[in-house]
Amino acid sequence: MAATQVARSDRSWPRMPAPSRFVSILLVTSIISCMAGFVYLVQYHRMLFPLLAVAGLLMAFFVIVRPEIGFVALIMCAAMVRVAISTGTGTPIVASLIVACLLIGGWIVHRLLGRKRLILLPRSIGIPATMLVGATLFSIFWGRVSLDPRIVYTQGFLIVQVAAASLTVVSVGLLFAGADLLRERRIRTIICGVIVAVGIIALPYRAMGAGVPFVNTAGLFGIWFVAICWAHALVNDRLPDIVRVCSGALAIGWLVMAMTKEQSWVSGWVPPLIALLAVTVAARPRLGFLFVLLGIVGGAFYNSLFYSMLVTQQQRDGSLDGEFGRLQLWQRNLEVVSDHLLFGTGPAGYALYYLTFVPDHAMSTHSNYVDVLAQSGVFGLIGLVSLLGCLWLLGRDVLRRTWHAVDRATTAAIVGGIPAVAASLWLGDWLIPFVYNQTLAGFDHAVYSWLMFAMLCGLYAQSHRERVPDV
Repeated sequence: MAATQVARSDRSWPRMPAPSRFVSILLVTSIISCMAGFVYLVQYHRMLFPLLAVAGLLMAFFVIVRPEIGFVALIMCAAMVRVAISTGTGTPIVASLIVACLLIGGWIVHRLLGRKRLILLPRSIGIPATMLVGATLFSIFWGRVSLDPRIVYTQGFLIVQVAAASLTVVSVGLLFAGADLLRERRIRTIICGVIVAVGIIALPYRAMGAGVPFVNTAGLFGIWFVAICWAHALVNDRLPDIVRVCSGALAIGWLVMAMTKEQSWVSGWVPPLIALLAVTVAARPRLGFLFVLLGIVGGAFYNSLFYSMLVTQQQRDGSLDGEFGRLQLWQRNLEVVSDHLLFGTGPAGYALYYLTFVPDHAMSTHSNYVDVLAQSGVFGLIGLVSLLGCLWLLGRDVLRRTWHAVDRATTAAIVGGIPAVAASLWLGDWLIPFVYNQTLAGFDHAVYSWLMFAMLCGLYAQSHRERVPDV
């Protein structure tokens, strides 16, 4: 009997060793990178849309089989693929938004076909996230019902509102998918690695005041580049000392570049500065409070310089005072939508009121807080603020429970980045793009923040693998 088994085994074909999960992820990442570069080269040719269709089908297949791959594709598209589908209305649909929709849809299909337990968001995040989405969707109905009779509402504007609402729905959907899929450290490392690589490519170009080819570093990218580099420099003792020094130098270098070459753009250097201080306080409290103290002393000593950068120059440029300054924009918005503050005017709804009542001053608020209040009302604003606050508290909890150096560095970067994002939302629509300002293309910039938030949800699920409370 034994001889027969040996003979059969001798006749069988030798099996090739199965590739590890890391090798599989690396292979798919390489394929996506090649596809991104190829699409970049042919984006002005007629072959673009057939190629995009094929790439979309392949991506849908990959995402259904291994949905976590969708997060790798998403960061690659946001960082590298500068391709957009024109809608004919001046608001292009960018590749990252398409991939985000494929990711969420593929994740749902994957879970419907599989039998594994679905990991949902903790209640502390799920409740404000659901509240934000619910207020956004309800505001479409309420804005239509409560519309001032003097305003003309067209069917085309309904499409605009649905598109605007989809940005919030898809963005929050990434949190739900991230809690279930981003428990794998390698995926999170790839996402952070792409952000760092993109920042390294862009830093010399921006330092020279030149345009940055190939990659996207707009919006709040600087927050996450500084936060990730600085967190690994402070926390990740698994890295060689020279790498940690270089990582810290990259964070400082970005800040110096932003404060010297781009000082007139406050959103470009104030939020990253807040991120660096907040990461330090989260990772090394004593050093962090020393940094904060030195910042206060330095700010007092060089108060004229900072006052000039933050106030005088902004007044001179017209972004703070004047007819189209931030304060005037917010005051005008609150006056126009004062009767709709409870449930809002609907996504992009206040644009109709502007065009009817103040057509010569129809300019967006350039503030996510005011935008959300005007569009989704008090409940939407509470949902947004609560979501940011609960994410920060969740990050603090994960930071206390996590001991792996890479995970601690990632968590510290997110914990420090959240206050910076919260501050930046006063300066622009950086988290939920307004369709008449950044348009749908703004998702390319906002997705960096939502991906980091999704990674935090995955880190929490990993640290509570056996007892994750469901929504």
